Amino acid sequence: MVVTLMISMLASFLPMPVSQPVVAAESTETKESGNYRYTVKIDGTVKITGYKGTKKYVSIPETIEEKKVTEIGQNAFRNNQDMVRLNIPENVTDIDDEAFANCNNLEKLTLPNTLKKIGNYAFSVCNKLKELEIPQSVEEIGDCAFFSCNSMTSIKIAASPTNLGSYIFANCTSLTKVV
Repeated sequence: MVVTLMISMLASFLPMPVSQPVVAAESTETKESGNYRYTVKIDGTVKITGYKGTKKYVSIPETIEEKKVTEIGQNAFRNNQDMVRLNIPENVTDIDDEAFANCNNLEKLTLPNTLKKIGNYAFSVCNKLKELEIPQSVEEIGDCAFFSCNSMTSIKIAASPTNLGSYIFANCTSLTKVV
């Protein structure tokens, strides 16, 4: 009893933790515009979370509902077998994990000069992708980002990213040139 009382008294002098307000990084509400599903991030920009189109030539819009598209979310285009060419607009800074994984017919990819991060497995198993140019703005390339892109023959990296994952180009069996 005395020990319990002493612990209670000591505990009353210890500082209490201050709870921090919880701030959501993005809206939890998924919206749709044309073939795109998206959420609005806290900064008022758009994160694309899904695509239901069947076009061969996909040019992701710079804006949706007058808000800049800055991020391509995890699995947003995963397993798209229709897309042959992809243009990602200049506002995009982040491509999340597996965003374009298993897009087996993707042959041509244009990355924006604003891109900072390419997530884990982002373009893995894009079997027909032959050439790749990574812009100077890229700071981070995640693990296995281009894993098993079997037709890739050349890669041009404009700068040296500061954060490189493991096995970025593993199993790219046709790769002969990295500049």
